[in-house]
Amino acid sequence: MGQGPIDMTAQYRLLAGGTVLEERVFAGTPNEMITMFYDKDGKLALTHYCVMGNRPGMLLKSSDAKTLRFDFDKTCGINVAKESHMHAMTLTFDDQDTMTASCKAIIDGKEMAEHPTTLRRVKS
Repeated sequence: MGQGPIDMTAQYRLLAGGTVLEERVFAGTPNEMITMFYDKDGKLALTHYCVMGNRPGMLLKSSDAKTLRFDFDKTCGINVAKESHMHAMTLTFDDQDTMTASCKAIIDGKEMAEHPTTLRRVKS
């Protein structure tokens, strides 16, 4: 964060008969993280396996043609007052090759400023 553009790879796979979408970033590094998107009681949900060593869950709060907004799922087992975690995320599909992710984190009980990350598809 704050260091300008970096090269990174985000990998996506459909799993479990197409019922789960896996997103993997920073694969093979100490910062590797995985987010699993799935249906939870008829609503899009995610579990984020975080470099902070926890796994916050989120539920789709709202959406439109370009944006998905997720908010913290209180049933995921994280104590919001005591555990630093990713609390919310917005995914915006800017165009067919560009996506912006903006995450809200709670660190030591305080809400941190959001740092949007723009991902661009590189075609080989």
